[in-house]
Amino acid sequence: METFVPSRRAKHVVLTLLGAAGSLWIYAVLTLRWYLVNMDLSRVVPAFFLALVVVAGPLLWWTLLCEYFCRIEAGEAGLRLRAPGFELAFPWGLVQGIKPGPVSDTLELKVSALPLIRNPLVRVLYWQAYGARGVPLWKGLENRDRLLEIVRNHIDAGSREEG
Repeated sequence: METFVPSRRAKHVVLTLLGAAGSLWIYAVLTLRWYLVNMDLSRVVPAFFLALVVVAGPLLWWTLLCEYFCRIEAGEAGLRLRAPGFELAFPWGLVQGIKPGPVSDTLELKVSALPLIRNPLVRVLYWQAYGARGVPLWKGLENRDRLLEIVRNHIDAGSREEG
């Protein structure tokens, strides 16, 4: 079984993004508080957008923490993704393909991964970040090309068996 974790550089980028997101969130909380105390009609729209930032901040933090602490293990039986709050394991037969993306590629499953996550809050967070049938393959993983090679080999082997 081979294990794939984020590279040192990817972890540095994630920590930088966490710091920036945290600073923006603190600014939004403090500014929103001021807007709500001094509310008038001209401050409704800015207050609404600040409230969106306050709500979206923790969602972003969770997604970034998943990337920072993730571990992907690939073996003969299938893939296992470990991250804060959940662990997903599924056989190669459930893997449908790889969907390229700008920040991370997504491993598409034939079925939803959500029933595998017990915690309802983590299930919702996972769904908002990756979708029901997606498994992230972050671009910052060490030996990512090797992981993609393993996945493609198993997808090709599965399609040969079906065809």
